[in-house]
Amino acid sequence: MNKVILSDKREIEVKKVTVGIAKEAAKLYKGDLEQESYIISKCTGLSMEEIDEMNLLDYKKLVTEAFQVGKSI
Repeated sequence: MNKVILSDKREIEVKKVTVGIAKEAAKLYKGDLEQESYIISKCTGLSMEEIDEMNLLDYKKLVTEAFQVGKSI
């Protein structure tokens, strides 16, 4: 689990997305953004409401970390 520092200086721990979380999101939500937001909620412990109110750049930092975008596996 890695930490991401948001623009408001909060440190958020982010775990990697699992297949199970992705499947759960696909069952619950039809839209890609809603699925992604749900996944980020599960990976960070933040509520969906907190994510909806989040600065888009902070949200993208969490997405990058959760999905390990640009990092080799």
